[in-house]
Amino acid sequence: MDRGGAPKMLAFAVLANGLADGYEIATGRLAGITWDEYDKRYDGEFLKLVQAVLPLAEKLGDMPERPLRVPRQGKFALGKYLSTLTTARKKKTSAGPM
Repeated sequence: MDRGGAPKMLAFAVLANGLADGYEIATGRLAGITWDEYDKRYDGEFLKLVQAVLPLAEKLGDMPERPLRVPRQGKFALGKYLSTLTTARKKKTSAGPM
């Protein structure tokens, strides 16, 4: 049922979580985003990985004529989204098995 509003970024969430998993396996460290107070911007290796993969992912997303929805509102949108995602992943990891 369509309730209106902006479409969800489900494909991007899957992409970002998959990249976070790959980053953690490859580096042995949790994926994370930092806020650079001096330059007033988000930064970090994981953000750079996502930014490097996005052009290809968007091109592939256009193939079925359904473009990949990516956070773009405001200059901090991508960094803020990834910061929220990685913070939630860290909380889930630190909570341990239930």
